[in-house]
Amino acid sequence: TAAPVATAALAAAAAALAAGQLALGRRGGASAVAAANALCGAGFAVSLVQASMVKPSKIDGFLNFAGSRGWDPSLAFVMGGALLVAVPLWRALRIAEASPALREWAARPVSPALLTGGVCFGVGWGLGGLCPGPAWVSAGTGSLAGVVWLGSMVAGRQLAPMISAAFG
Repeated sequence: TAAPVATAALAAAAAALAAGQLALGRRGGASAVAAANALCGAGFAVSLVQASMVKPSKIDGFLNFAGSRGWDPSLAFVMGGALLVAVPLWRALRIAEASPALREWAARPVSPALLTGGVCFGVGWGLGGLCPGPAWVSAGTGSLAGVVWLGSMVAGRQLAPMISAAFG
C-alpha cells in the first residue's frame, strides 16, 4: 500500500529538514533560520496529519484500554518512529555539543514546578486528546477542539506565574 512509502518519505524528509535547519542555523542569517524553521514546521504538520495525531479520538484510543473499539497501539509506533529519526540525528549532528544553552537547560534540577507542569500537561493531553503540536495543526484546520485546547493552554500559561506566586 501507499502508507509505508509515505511514511518512509516523511522520515527521509524529516531527516533532510532537520539537517538543513541545523546547517542554515549555523551559517545563515535570521531569514535563513526562519525559512528552515517554517520548513520543519510544515514537515511536522504533514506528519501529524499523516499519522492521524490531530484527532483526539486517536489519543483516546491509545489511553483507553477498555474503549468500545479496543486499545489502539498505533501511537506507540508513531512515538517509536519519531525516536528512530530523532536519536540518530541528535547524535550525528551533535546537537547537544553545539549548544551550551541546551546543555545547561537539560542539566537543571527537577523542581516541584516542573513536576506540576508535567502533571498538568499529562492531564490536559489525556482529557483533551491533543498536545501542543497537534493542537496547533488542528486549530489551523478550524477544528473547534483544537481552538479550545489552544485557548486553554494559553490561559494556563498566563495563570501559571500567578498560581506559582500565590503558592510559591
